[in-house]
Amino acid sequence: MQQSDLQNPGLVQQPGQIQYGVQIPQQSAAAHQPQVQALPRMVEIPMKQGEVMSQYLVRKQVYKNAFKDLNDHDKAYCYANIYANITFLYAKYPPSLTEKVMKYAPQA
Repeated sequence: MQQSDLQNPGLVQQPGQIQYGVQIPQQSAAAHQPQVQALPRMVEIPMKQGEVMSQYLVRKQVYKNAFKDLNDHDKAYCYANIYANITFLYAKYPPSLTEKVMKYAPQA
């Protein structure tokens, strides 16, 4: 590049233009688009075989509450199932886990 080119602010290189024996590469519009990472989306959890509708609706509400807070489908789904096990099947879990899960319980 010559010194005069550096001092000339009006010199604009266009894509596809050949200058100094080198062709300036064409760039697609996608190359200038910022990379945006998609946020996780809440999905509809399925009703389990033999599950009563009232229990399903409670489990679904726990899932929604947990997903809003955690933004993680897998963890929210696990918490909803653990809540259902504690509430409807009287299962026992470690107190620290029970405390985490109960914070997403539906408000009466």
